[in-house]
Amino acid sequence: MRGSAAVGDCSIVPPSKGRAGMARFGREGGCRMGRRVGVAGVVLAVAFALAVVPAAGAASKDPARTARNIIPSGQHGAVPPPAGADTQAKMYDGLTPLFDQISNDDLFTYFKSERFGIDTDGPATTEAVPRPGVTIERDAYDVPHVTGLTHDDGIWAAGWIAAEDRRLLGEQARYNARVAAIDAPGLSGIALIASLKTFEPSAQTEAEVAKQTQVLEAAGRQGRAVLHDIDVFLSGINDYIAAHSLAMEPWTRNDIYALNALKGQFVGQGGGDEARRSQFLGGLRQRLGARKGTSIFNDLRQFKNPELPTTVDGRFPYGSIPKRAPGSVVLDPDSFQRTPAVADPELARRVAPDDAELGAAADQLEGRRPADPAGGAGQDDGWHRFES
Repeated sequence: MRGSAAVGDCSIVPPSKGRAGMARFGREGGCRMGRRVGVAGVVLAVAFALAVVPAAGAASKDPARTARNIIPSGQHGAVPPPAGADTQAKMYDGLTPLFDQISNDDLFTYFKSERFGIDTDGPATTEAVPRPGVTIERDAYDVPHVTGLTHDDGIWAAGWIAAEDRRLLGEQARYNARVAAIDAPGLSGIALIASLKTFEPSAQTEAEVAKQTQVLEAAGRQGRAVLHDIDVFLSGINDYIAAHSLAMEPWTRNDIYALNALKGQFVGQGGGDEARRSQFLGGLRQRLGARKGTSIFNDLRQFKNPELPTTVDGRFPYGSIPKRAPGSVVLDPDSFQRTPAVADPELARRVAPDDAELGAAADQLEGRRPADPAGGAGQDDGWHRFES
């Protein structure tokens, strides 16, 4: 069974010669693309979680023997939500009374298929799209299944689907996300989105965010590939806006840059123990030497534990520790002392929202629960993440 984590859930099988590639847009329209997107994912993470799925014979062949998932928040992102938008939530709720008595048979009752293609979740409904070579079919749960002839077809379809299914949250987030991109003091992009407030960026802010283009261009071939994917993705969004005559400003690269920064803001929440751990590493190095001390530190943090169970055979590069980290300073043991709390608690709260506030906002963005109408966030059962 494939995991049902909060990240996006789609896979593209890269097209083989003369064959189409197939993308499975599972969790909230998310998508994993081909090899190039291993780099592009850093920027496009606002819209997708990315991975590589190798072609297995025919492009439509699913390498998984059994693939099931369930996303309680569902695929629908409209307001008001259409009938049947809570289908997956009810399926998931059926697991609660079973507690620890869930059998293999229950996987086929309370989890839906996640195989490539419609499989048992038909009948399929085919969407009309303006791009030749792209076919989007929706299954009974409204999950889009994409067939594209090229890599760009899959990227374009991802943008189209993001505009179709996550338009409400995308519009609410795109300008507020500039707050995260420029790290504006005293403001939280997540809090602005969750409270339905609007940040109006200045020309100076837009110019600052736009500098990311220069960074990518300076990265050479891979950076240019990222920009290409961003532009194709944006064309999918803007084609949807134009096709449906929506009263929205066309999306730009700055929207993608800003939303990527927003992603980093709420995924990067937490921490606070870095100084203490850095001192601990410094102490290990002092007592045992740099190499042995660092090795023990990495063992204790269980960065890679060979005794843990795995779901995939073989090895592949993932999350490696860099050999050099010039930006990371190891503190000397007992050299760090916390400063007293600031005199103005309200200022501290605005600058650094507490865990409960960040957690509530992240829950809404992650689609773990709908926003609370009484809290001013609106009755949107479609407050699922735009990037999922």
